[in-house]
Amino acid sequence: MKKKDKLVTEAILEEKLEEILEEKLEEKLEEKLGVFKVEIKEEMREEMVIMRDYLDGKNRGYRDEILIKIDRFAGRVQTLEDDNTVGAEHTRELRVDVDSHGKRISDLESKIA
Repeated sequence: MKKKDKLVTEAILEEKLEEILEEKLEEKLEEKLGVFKVEIKEEMREEMVIMRDYLDGKNRGYRDEILIKIDRFAGRVQTLEDDNTVGAEHTRELRVDVDSHGKRISDLESKIA
């Protein structure tokens, strides 16, 4: 084999070797990236569970506080409605009394006149 043919062959071999090494390197990198993706997803899930539990705890406290305030408000509204009902009944009774007083006054005035 001539020296020129040998150089071409070495160049071709080096090129092929470089291609093979690049392919292997890419495969290894993709494999490592896949593993990292899985690990990152698992860590993210764990962190999300922790954050969800934390927020649920906080929200539970706020929810309880809001429900207590709504209960107090509803109690006050009920008291006002009860007072309004009682007041309306008293007003009706007073009107009846005033009407009957008006009739008695009219009767007394007619008897005097």
